[in-house]
Amino acid sequence: MNLDIHEYLKTVRIEQQLSIQELSKISGVSASHISRIERSNRNPSPHTLEKLAPHLSVSYMTLLEVANLVQKSTAEKVLMEDVLNHPCLIYEGSVVSEEIKQKIIHLLKHMKKD
Repeated sequence: MNLDIHEYLKTVRIEQQLSIQELSKISGVSASHISRIERSNRNPSPHTLEKLAPHLSVSYMTLLEVANLVQKSTAEKVLMEDVLNHPCLIYEGSVVSEEIKQKIIHLLKHMKKD
């Protein structure tokens, strides 16, 4: 189910058991503004979304994505080749040496054959 930002904000607010007035009081966004957003009479600005996010227990980035103000993360898939070929790969605070990268690649190639 893909909700637009207006429906999404209303749904999340109701799930959090907040009235428009309660959300207004804790977020600093006027009740009339929230109401206009939920009725699709206004589009929320990034600043408004930033103020609402913590009180709706939703990340600011999620709200930006739902509002189509940023592209959804493409980090769903990461090519291991890109990671291992990165010039400065860091693991637990230490730079991974080229020797270790090659051992990982070797291990992955052998796992692939199984």
